[in-house]
Amino acid sequence: MHVTLREVTPDDSKLLYHLLKERPKQANISHDGNLPIFEEHEVFVKSNPYDHWFIINGFDLGADRDVGAVYITDRNEIGIAVLKRFHRKGFASAAIRELMQLVPRDNYLANIAPSNMESQRMFKRMKFKCVQYTLKL
Repeated sequence: MHVTLREVTPDDSKLLYHLLKERPKQANISHDGNLPIFEEHEVFVKSNPYDHWFIINGFDLGADRDVGAVYITDRNEIGIAVLKRFHRKGFASAAIRELMQLVPRDNYLANIAPSNMESQRMFKRMKFKCVQYTLKL
């Protein structure tokens, strides 16, 4: 699987919002699952909240297309979202490998909701190891 990554711009707000809307509630770890309104999301995108934030462009069905987004924080935390119609095609793992090439770090972290088994399996296949459980009250 081949992907390319390009830096997120404010023009990507619609795609990023669509990814947010598609995310299952059980996959959320950063908020309570209440979807912000689009205008709030645009402000978030323009705030440049991550160290690096990329749109994933992948080759599918004979065409290059935007299939998702991946980011890394200044604490080496990776976040990834792929449009549902492109799940299980290898885009996520290819994008993470490309991110690690573009943004070399000593280590990488992936915070995953306990019920998000699909992401857990993917990161484990990529040789990520469980290092902590975080509990919330």
